Amino acid sequence: MKRLPIDIDMLVTLMEVDDRVYDEISYLDTETGKIIFYQEDCFPQELVNCEIEREEITEDLLRYKWMRIEDLYTYYDLFCSDESDRFEDIPQITSGEKFALIKEFIYTRVEEGIRDEVYYEISGRGAFSKFRTFLEHHREYKDAWFKFESENLRRIAVEWLNSIGIDPIDSLEQ
Repeated sequence: MKRLPIDIDMLVTLMEVDDRVYDEISYLDTETGKIIFYQEDCFPQELVNCEIEREEITEDLLRYKWMRIEDLYTYYDLFCSDESDRFEDIPQITSGEKFALIKEFIYTRVEEGIRDEVYYEISGRGAFSKFRTFLEHHREYKDAWFKFESENLRRIAVEWLNSIGIDPIDSLEQ
């Protein structure tokens, strides 16, 4: 397995982003560990359509002042070149995975006397908002939930990295 420095917190954040809402591009460079995140509409159409060659990329194509020429090269490498196989699309954490975490939390951390009631209450439509309501009414579980969720989302991210042959070195711990 390849060891790479990875910003695990950023990876988790991007795994939680709903790309249907934000029309975002998020990839991991499997050679450097760099996380790439853009919104699709940041790039000029001729680049999006791969109508230009890498050597034709100039600063004239930059659409925003915050962008750098390197961003255009990265986009080209991602979608228009033979380098594209080095980039892995960052997967989303599904609502099913999140619900499984909630159920695990309830069955492992919530007091036995109210466990079944809480589980019944969050079953069906609106489960996530019902769980948030439960946490608001039972504040003694709120901090424990956030810690549990954070640890498990990081675990899911590391498992994904391992599945693509990467043993991460958390770049924040270096």
